[in-house]
Parts: sequence; structure tokens; C-alpha cells
Amino acid sequence: MRIKQHQSPNASVRSPDFIADVDTGERREVDIGIHVPTANGETFIAIECRDRRAQQSVE
Repeated sequence: MRIKQHQSPNASVRSPDFIADVDTGERREVDIGIHVPTANGETFIAIECRDRRAQQSVE
């Protein structure tokens, strides 16, 4: 959890994490979700890890 140790000690790092799809509202999985509290609410960073050797689908 280097993000918490070195960048933002208040960050919440979740793996996997789930967010609402902006088009359908369905829950979508992201590999890593970083939630950082701010004065205006929260900053959210999603990280997806992919193996690019094979063709990927949206699922």
C-alpha cells in the first residue's frame, strides 16, 4: 500500500473495487480503486490492469 504510505495517508485503496457505470448504472468492477478525501468531497482514481497479449472485451 505505497499510495497510503508515500502519497496520501488518508487514501482508501480497494482491490477489487466496484463503481456505478455512468451509462447503465450497473455495478462495474475495477482492479484498483483509490478514494482520497478532499475539501470538496472525494477524488476517485480507477486503475485497470490488462494483459494485452490477448484480445479484450468490455466484460
